[in-house]
Amino acid sequence: MAQLFASGNVTFLRVEGETVTAGYEFDADESETEEIARGEMIEILEAWRDAIIAAGGAHGPESMPPDAPPIVV
Repeated sequence: MAQLFASGNVTFLRVEGETVTAGYEFDADESETEEIARGEMIEILEAWRDAIIAAGGAHGPESMPPDAPPIVV
């Protein structure tokens, strides 16, 4: 069973078995999708995370945005 795990800005990422599929939400017949092995996608994301942390990016609890102020009407 396919699981959509990211969507927005007209794109999506979906996992089905050992394959991650990337495509456009407006491409109904998915003629322009690209696939990558799930393990390879995980390696890419781990390397991306490591590069962000090495560049001084936040990680862990400090990476969460602050709570939004209450809306007063």
